Amino acid sequence: MYEEKHIRSLYEQAFGQAITFAQEGLKAEHAMVTYSGNGRLLNLKSEGIWTSEPVSLSVLKSLIEEGQPRLLVDLAEPDRFDRTSVLIAGIISILFVPIRSRSDEICGFYYMDSRVKNQGTFQEKDLKQAEAVVAGTLEPLFRETGVSRPMTWDLLMNTYWL
Repeated sequence: MYEEKHIRSLYEQAFGQAITFAQEGLKAEHAMVTYSGNGRLLNLKSEGIWTSEPVSLSVLKSLIEEGQPRLLVDLAEPDRFDRTSVLIAGIISILFVPIRSRSDEICGFYYMDSRVKNQGTFQEKDLKQAEAVVAGTLEPLFRETGVSRPMTWDLLMNTYWL
């Protein structure tokens, strides 16, 4: 029983730090951090996240498949992504950083977006800061859990949001 409580505590600590940094440090409109089927959201509701278009699924799928840290801006440009979901959501920029296990498998990610009503787009320095949070805080805490389920679309669709 101690191990389960300890693992949940590690997840809560890591997710809490990630969400606080997204909200206060980078002024993200929305954020999502996931690892091995667990996650936490900022200004997104778990009930409709995959059906009501608050996040562009086409963009998220391509980022997960690519598996590299990315700063995306000018998402509403023609031929960039599925413009419909980007325009509906009002997304103007995205930060995405994969979270890796000890064996270097992608087991989660740190996602943030900026919307039309927000103060502007993310910059390259913001991506570097997000990468530092992942490498310096999130990955070490998640590795302490001993859990490492590779990220798949099915795992993401069934994420348990804390």
